[in-house]
Amino acid sequence: MYNGLLYQNTFEDRKFESLNIYLNMEIIFHYMGYNGTLFKQIIDELFEIIKNINQKKKLIHLYYTKEVRERIEIFFEGVAKNPK
Repeated sequence: MYNGLLYQNTFEDRKFESLNIYLNMEIIFHYMGYNGTLFKQIIDELFEIIKNINQKKKLIHLYYTKEVRERIEIFFEGVAKNPK
């Protein structure tokens, strides 16, 4: 995905009118920094690329599903019940 977004002609040649990207729990945790600085930096770079592409016209949309939200909620409920 990273390399595809960096490819110059992906959006300029109108191959995509829009691109919906569904984020899973791990990607959200990477973004929040829960999986360490390396993964946080990678996701930050990816989101910066998306931000730059979307400056001209919002083409890339980020989503997460109800199931992902529920998994995250269950994860944090478990952490709250069993703190280390």
